[in-house]
Amino acid sequence: MIKNIIDAELPVEVEDQVVQTIRNMESNFPFLLALNPEDRQAIPKIGKRSLDFVERSLMHAKENKNLVPPLVNLDEFDRDYKLMVQLRRVLSVAESFTRKIKDTYMAVGSEAYESSRDFYDYIKRGASRNEMGCEEIRRDLAARFKKQLTTEE
Repeated sequence: MIKNIIDAELPVEVEDQVVQTIRNMESNFPFLLALNPEDRQAIPKIGKRSLDFVERSLMHAKENKNLVPPLVNLDEFDRDYKLMVQLRRVLSVAESFTRKIKDTYMAVGSEAYESSRDFYDYIKRGASRNEMGCEEIRRDLAARFKKQLTTEE
């Protein structure tokens, strides 16, 4: 493991500002959905090939309005396509930003965990030598490593 790959601080004011900015950004998208797992699985997914299919279908439908079935609202189809393209661009930027936050969180979490393990190892050695205060700390920290028993119902 690479030690100390990140050494930074995030002032609370900046953290608060970022959280508020994200909340403000979210308010610009009042139409956002939160699908449940069943809905996520049930709806057709759009990938690169499907995106091309949708784009070409819309183009043909606009050029051949007489062939558009009554159940297809061409104006709504066009709005959905345009919003999808816009959201794809926003999503690309947001995913890149989110990935960097997740990677940084993972790295700094790893560093903190490594420091915790080093501290715990030191405390265990101190407890084995009966150094004052070490046994109480060792017992408290040892709870992290106890196997959790699960009961089958």
